[in-house]
Amino acid sequence: MKIGIRVKPKARESRISVSKGQVTVSVSEAPDKGKANRAVLRLIRKELGFEARIVAGASGRDKTIELYGNDGEIIEAIGALEKRVD
Repeated sequence: MKIGIRVKPKARESRISVSKGQVTVSVSEAPDKGKANRAVLRLIRKELGFEARIVAGASGRDKTIELYGNDGEIIEAIGALEKRVD
């Protein structure tokens, strides 16, 4: 399943948030030599439990990622993030 995300590098803390259908991935790593992209994929794997790869936007903040797994489970995992209160 492919989804669009917005990446915020050099954040205070690494986290995934969902607001009004927009998935935002904040990572503490700087966008230097792919460090932030690798951190994004690690965080997605840790928080959502799915392997992912960047399919578009590798050098920008707006990216398209492909998540590998059951579409229903992916939608459920993203929905749970939207309901989470931090």
